[in-house]
Amino acid sequence: RTFAAAAASLDAMSPLKVLSRGYSIATDSKGKAVTDIKKIKPGDRIKLKFHKGSADCDVLTTYEED
Repeated sequence: RTFAAAAASLDAMSPLKVLSRGYSIATDSKGKAVTDIKKIKPGDRIKLKFHKGSADCDVLTTYEED
């Protein structure tokens, strides 16, 4: 595997590249990524990081999905 191929593979998985495709990253008040709805509850404040900018959000309701 060449260096260029490895670099391209890493670039494709980059969090910044993922954000540029329309995804966002939610973090809790301690800056940890929220990966499970059970980690937050109504009334919590989270931050959403987008490709260009971020937003502070208040959790109103949570829903568990299968």
